[in-house]
Amino acid sequence: MIVFLVESEFSSSSYKRIIIKIGSDVITDQKIEEVARDCSKLAKEKEIIIVSSGAIKTGKGIISLKGEEDIHQKQAYAAIGQPYLMSKYNAAFNRYNQPIAQNLFTRQDVNQDDGFRNRYHNTVNTLERLLSNSVIPIINENDTTAVEEIRFGDNDTLSALVSNAMSADLLIFLSNVDGVYRSYHSKHRQLIPIVYRDQIEEVKQHCVDEKTENGSGGMISKINAAEISGCYSLIVNGNNKDAIRNIFTNNYRGTLFVPEQNIY
Repeated sequence: MIVFLVESEFSSSSYKRIIIKIGSDVITDQKIEEVARDCSKLAKEKEIIIVSSGAIKTGKGIISLKGEEDIHQKQAYAAIGQPYLMSKYNAAFNRYNQPIAQNLFTRQDVNQDDGFRNRYHNTVNTLERLLSNSVIPIINENDTTAVEEIRFGDNDTLSALVSNAMSADLLIFLSNVDGVYRSYHSKHRQLIPIVYRDQIEEVKQHCVDEKTENGSGGMISKINAAEISGCYSLIVNGNNKDAIRNIFTNNYRGTLFVPEQNIY
């Protein structure tokens, strides 16, 4: 049985370090402007890290490449789209005098295993230095080398690994759905507002793991990411107007995952 509880306000000081993951199906010029406005405001009181998908989608909008639609084609589109996407973010954040930084990572850069220890510490130290200077890091997978992320996660896993590495308090997924639903295909479907760690496997049974043309994640990918993030994780519909602002005024619909240490 899933128990529903009302969580405290997200404006609480307990959520100091926040990771915001923006899915490929959410990225538009208007959404980037909205994210810049709201994150610039939040950054005055909190530490914000953005994990942004959308490089491949952006590249496809710039040019139509010849060749087979294989993994290398996607990598090529990412290489084209990434600088253009960052130029959009840079222009939007400049309007609010908020400095940002581009960070392209592979999973090895946030892997704590012994073989990647130096890369892990370099990654964490760089992000810590940026945050201590009120700079918002904007992270994307290094798609030109990280083949597995293009295929499987749309940056969901990366955002969780970054959350874990940076001891984040809250991970927000701006997705193309409101959250996790019970009885998804029924006209009586119900949004599941809160999930505890020991309920995750039950919740997965309610999921329809549909991927989209632009996104390579899916709901199972986000639930798995919430499970390994080590912090509160919230799935909301990023296509809704003022999605981030609404979270921090408790005017949102979504599914909140509570980490293990907060199971009662």
